Amino acid sequence: MEKEYYPIAKNVGQYKRLYTKYQKLGKFVEFDY
Repeated sequence: MEKEYYPIAKNVGQYKRLYTKYQKLGKFVEFDY
């Protein structure tokens, strides 16, 4: 599966929202801290 990287979330809430959003799209998401 394709890995996608996103900018550092400003807080945990934003991290969770982004993670959930892209999970729902069926993508394998990694946050690069």
